[in-house]
Parts: sequence; structure tokens; C-alpha cells
Amino acid sequence: MTITSIQEYDKKKVLIQLDGHLIFPLYKSETKTFRLQEGEEISQEAYEEIVKTLLPRRAKLRAMNLLLKRSYTREGLKRKLVEGKYPESIVTEALEYVESYGYINDDRYAEEYIRCYCETRSKRRIMQDLYAKGVDKETSECAWMRYEALNNPIDEVAQIKEVLRKKKYNPKSAERKESVRVMNYLYRKGYGMENIVYCMKCDDIFTNL
Repeated sequence: MTITSIQEYDKKKVLIQLDGHLIFPLYKSETKTFRLQEGEEISQEAYEEIVKTLLPRRAKLRAMNLLLKRSYTREGLKRKLVEGKYPESIVTEALEYVESYGYINDDRYAEEYIRCYCETRSKRRIMQDLYAKGVDKETSECAWMRYEALNNPIDEVAQIKEVLRKKKYNPKSAERKESVRVMNYLYRKGYGMENIVYCMKCDDIFTNL
């Protein structure tokens, strides 16, 4: 394999490109260790050491370090490793490694996320958040059903009323412009229009204003 290019990646690393397609990061000092020079062939021994030993070990360590700081979905962790310029096969190997030990589990992640935000966010907002983090719709919906089966159903009407209290919204004195602004705010938060309209007409939540 020919070393097509060696480009600076950051202060400590370079990106090595082989045969115009395979790209991976190495520390600058390692180019000397493996005797890599642009335009020359990489030895089979060096290639095997880098691609089958060094990079997989480094990607697994990177994945573990990321998981020590916070939880990730499989897709979220994959994105972080891809950002690090690891080849696809090595990213897959690292993901399978941490997955085999239960360090990433999308079902568990979705359940924990729902438990954390169900009292302050709408179901639609939570489902959107989980999708953005790489959790598929089926997994999210199943996690939601499991949560509600073990707990009281989520009361979105109560959530909307609490938002209205905090915003000191009063239906008796609010001008149309303010009502539209508050309605749009709640809708962007993922609440259903039927519940929004209902709550914005309720007088009982404004007695403490």
C-alpha cells in the first residue's frame, strides 16, 4: 500500500492516507516509529500493527473515556469516534467491544432519559431528543410504555399550566400578541395544541398571580 498523503491534523497528530482512500490518525512521533513517508510504501508489518492492534486499542480506550464522562447512545458514541477520524471497521469494533460489556444500551439510555425529563418536557419533545441522539422510534416508544406502566401517566396538562404560571400568563388581561407568542412557545416545546388551548383558557391556575 502506498502512503498517498500525510497531513497535519492537530498539534500532536497527522492523518495518514493509504492508496487514496483509507485514512487514520497517528501521533507525529509514530510516523518516525513506523518509518512512514509520503509517496512510499508502508510495510506489511507496520500496516498490521497500526490497523489491527494500535488503532483498535486506541479507539476502544477513547470510547471508554467518553463513557466515563457521560452516557451515550450507540449512534452518539459512533459519531464521536468518527469525528476522531477512525476508520469505519475500527469504529465498529470499538462499539461492539463496549456494547459487549453493557456500557452502551439504547433501551436503558432511553428509559433514563425519559425518567430524567418526563416531568418537565412533553412526550413529543422527549421523542425528538432521543431521535436526535440516535435512538430509533421503536426503542423510544417501548421505553416510554415501560415507564408509564411502572409509574403514573405523564400529565402534560399540569406541565403546561406550570409553564403558564412561570410566565405569569393571565388569559383575562393578555393581549392577542402575547397569547400567540405563548401558544407558539408551548407548541415548539412539543405540547399538543388541544392541551395548550385548554390550559390557556383555565382560570384556576392564575389565582396565585
